[in-house]
Amino acid sequence: MALIPRLYSAIRLDPDTEEVMPVGDVEIDADGRLRVLSSEPGLLGYLNDIADDLNARDEITQKVPGELRNALEARYVPRDAPDFLDVLKEYVSKYYGLELRSSADMQEEKADFIDL
Repeated sequence: MALIPRLYSAIRLDPDTEEVMPVGDVEIDADGRLRVLSSEPGLLGYLNDIADDLNARDEITQKVPGELRNALEARYVPRDAPDFLDVLKEYVSKYYGLELRSSADMQEEKADFIDL
């Protein structure tokens, strides 16, 4: 299943203050491959390394609850899986400490905050 190419802001949340720290901007193309568009000073190599690592994979490994209590199993999510983008974003968050947020994601968060 092809994705709709979209731009994302790569951000890091400060764990103490929850302040949003921009890292750069990436595009995720129809095949789920990342292309770094811009970065904060000194972070271009870091973002390119992440993109190169993820782009070299045909699938993303997701850890899911196993059948045995407290066990985890690997679920291999190919690029054409319907939930690939969600799994990719989760993987980037878990293993690189970055969140990939589209402008639509940010608008939703702003609306949720205003509703409070």
